[in-house]
Amino acid sequence: MSELTEGELIVFGDESKLVQGKIGYYNLEDWPVVVADINPHYECVRNPLELAYIFAAAPDMLEALEATNKELESVILKLNSLLKMDACSSDLDEPDYHDMQTCYENQLLIAKAKGVLL
Repeated sequence: MSELTEGELIVFGDESKLVQGKIGYYNLEDWPVVVADINPHYECVRNPLELAYIFAAAPDMLEALEATNKELESVILKLNSLLKMDACSSDLDEPDYHDMQTCYENQLLIAKAKGVLL
């Protein structure tokens, strides 16, 4: 469960067209709390149920992206350190270090998801 909501986000009523696409969680009193409504009547929404499931998974996906980005950055730093140690003065070219472009792009996406970068 994400720290962004009080409960795990779920899609309410996926079997009923009337409430299809409503996203929320159950609070401590077992009352449904709707946090988003993907209205299927808007022309721009092609598949409201599929979009609702993506929205419901978004807080967990953000946490997973933050964790994997941290791990990736650590691995890249370790690999570059090993490449630097293996380089010797007789090498004509500098080692082909791994860049942090993917980490940078992940950080931009994380910032966008948190509303820091619009």
